[in-house]
Amino acid sequence: MTVSNYLGCGFLESVYQDALEIEFGRQNINYIREKIIPIHYHNIKLQSSFKADFVCNNSIIVELKAVNHLNS
Repeated sequence: MTVSNYLGCGFLESVYQDALEIEFGRQNINYIREKIIPIHYHNIKLQSSFKADFVCNNSIIVELKAVNHLNS
């Protein structure tokens, strides 16, 4: 929320991603940016994978979305 409150809305997702990376550094949060995560189906690795915007503390996936408001 710190990044969103500071920048407001109207930017591309990449701008928020760059700012969030700075904020993670400021708060000493361990993260990996754009981590590729392999996907398995019935113990078979799929050709497709998932690219998470950030993985924090090796356990929390953070996905950014740049929208004006959320639909309920």
